[in-house]
Amino acid sequence: MLRKALIYFRALILWPFYYTKLNFGKSLYLNIGSGIDYRKNFINIDMGYNFKVDFISDGISALKLCKDESIETIIMSHIVNYMYIWEFEELLSICKMKLKYNGKIIFENPDLDSIIKNMHNSKPLSYAFFESIRGIFAFAEDDIQNRKPYFPYKMAYRLKDLIKILTKHGYNIEIQKPKIHFANYNRDLRIIISK
Repeated sequence: MLRKALIYFRALILWPFYYTKLNFGKSLYLNIGSGIDYRKNFINIDMGYNFKVDFISDGISALKLCKDESIETIIMSHIVNYMYIWEFEELLSICKMKLKYNGKIIFENPDLDSIIKNMHNSKPLSYAFFESIRGIFAFAEDDIQNRKPYFPYKMAYRLKDLIKILTKHGYNIEIQKPKIHFANYNRDLRIIISK
């Protein structure tokens, strides 16, 4: 409880600094939905206060604070699935205005096709089975063990769905193996997009 209070207090104290940096920064690096992946030299943005963040906000609201063509890189790990498709489309439209020329966005999130394949190929109630289900519902092991409520995903996307949406918004697309979240588990996908 004290840890949560200190994290929240730190973000509250630093809020004016990061608010100003978002508004007037010329070369921004954002880690939206940072969670436990706190990155040096990035503004780490998250709605949660269970971990170290620089700015407590949702991604769309934080991006709206940024000047047009001021962002070099945005990392979004496991964020897209928390958004309905219309929220994701709004996010992409805002990013298009805020990214610098050749700026990039790195998405990593669960791939529904891989989840289904892994569930089908794993033993019932095995670790692989639960990791697959986590890719749909976004619970942590301790949430289930301690019967704690959690914030589930709103959507599940397949790679081909994401490519269709990103192409519609005019982004250049590069597909890679995941590096951030569960990189060794064949469930997630990584897409790097640019203007």
